[in-house]
Amino acid sequence: MRLKALLTLALLGASALAHADPALQALLEQTLAAARDKDHLPAVAVLIQIDGKIAAEAALGVRALGHPEPVTIGDRWHSGSDTKAFTSTMIARLVEQRVMNFDDTLAASFPAFAKDMNQACRSITVTQLLSHTAGLPPLTDDKNLPPFLAVIKSADGVKAQRTTIARNYLTMPPASKAGEFEYSDLRFIIADAIAEAHRQDVGRSHPRTDLRAARHHECGLRCAGQFGQV
Repeated sequence: MRLKALLTLALLGASALAHADPALQALLEQTLAAARDKDHLPAVAVLIQIDGKIAAEAALGVRALGHPEPVTIGDRWHSGSDTKAFTSTMIARLVEQRVMNFDDTLAASFPAFAKDMNQACRSITVTQLLSHTAGLPPLTDDKNLPPFLAVIKSADGVKAQRTTIARNYLTMPPASKAGEFEYSDLRFIIADAIAEAHRQDVGRSHPRTDLRAARHHECGLRCAGQFGQV
């Protein structure tokens, strides 16, 4: 197939398809309908981009189960763990700017509490955080939520929460061997904290020091809301 496509469940623009491929558009809509039915999804949206141009886009379903309002390609979507890619992009830009390095260790990234880290955590690198090979706890099970909330309860603001999470969880032994793949939410929270610390260090030379604004800027997002904390 001639596609060199990027399929993204994300924040979709409302641009018109002046030169859409009718066959591709029909295939996309058919595929969306099948996926929605199979997984019982309220809604699904996909954009196909070829050579930097939108070739097809579609949104199918309702905005909320039990409600009749249909979704549209102009709606804002909860991007969830897609933001991990945003964080990786932002960190890559900081590496390009020589603000930080992919080989930076956790001990070097958090000197204020490096001595309190578990010995095995000190040598974990930024690359391992971003590739889910750091060995840290996954933090993806509902049973992990109460202790997680207890950790951040006393922290004032999202920035402080990220640092508190890093300080707390890095005192614990790894959950798996570093270098082995295991999907993790925790690792990207810690990666965010590292990026945030570096942006504060460079200060005025990098005007977008707010982490959320920086992520949106680096990834070309025009607008976004906030769903939850951390």
